[in-house]
Amino acid sequence: MRTVNPIRLFAGLALLLLAAGCGAHAPRIIPFGSGIAPPRTLAVLPLDNQTNSVPGMLYVRQVMHDNLERKGYAAPPIADVDRALSDQLGISLGGQVSEDLIPKIGQALGVDAVLTGTLQKFGTVLALYSEVEATFVMYETGTGKKIWEYHGSARQDTAVAQRNSNAVSLTAALVGSVVQRGRGKPLQPVVREYYRKLLSEMPTGAEAPQGGGWTD
Repeated sequence: MRTVNPIRLFAGLALLLLAAGCGAHAPRIIPFGSGIAPPRTLAVLPLDNQTNSVPGMLYVRQVMHDNLERKGYAAPPIADVDRALSDQLGISLGGQVSEDLIPKIGQALGVDAVLTGTLQKFGTVLALYSEVEATFVMYETGTGKKIWEYHGSARQDTAVAQRNSNAVSLTAALVGSVVQRGRGKPLQPVVREYYRKLLSEMPTGAEAPQGGGWTD
C-alpha cells in the first residue's frame, strides 16, 4: 500500500485553506443602477445635523470618508472639502447644501460625485440603549442627478439594560460612555454596526476596490 507523505498532505491542505480564505475576503462589486457610470472621485459634504451631538456628527462623517477607498472611491481630505466650500461658496454647514447647488459644489471640489448626509439620531436613550440613524444621498456633480440613497439605523442595548445578567452598574456604564466620548469615537460600536449595513449596500466606485478591514 502506498503511504501518504504527511508533509505534502499538510502543505496541500494549507494551500487549499489559503485559496479559500482569499476568495472569502475578495471585495464584492455592487453595481449602480442602469445607465449610471460609477464615479471615481467622491467627496463627503458636511452633514445636516438634526441631533444635539456635534462630536457624533463629525465622527459619522469621518467614518464615511475613511471607508470610501475600500469601496472604490478616491476621496479628497475633509479639511480640503470644508475649505473649498467655505472659500468659494460660503458653505460651512450641511443644512446649507441644496440639490440645485450640487453642480457648483462639484466644480469647486473637482469631483465626480458628492455625498450629502443627514444625521437624525445619535445618542443614548435613558441609559438603556444607544442609537444612530442617518441618511446619505450620492449625487453626480456633472448633472446634479441623485444616483444612490441610503437610510438606515442601528441600536444597541447599553450595559445598564443588561445589568441583571452581567452585573454592570449604572455608574460603570456612564463612566464608560464618558471615556468613549473622550477618545473621539462616540457610540463607536453602534456607528460600526450602522456602517456595516450601509457599506454592504453601497455601490462600488470606478477605482479598484481595496478590500481590507473596517476603518473606524
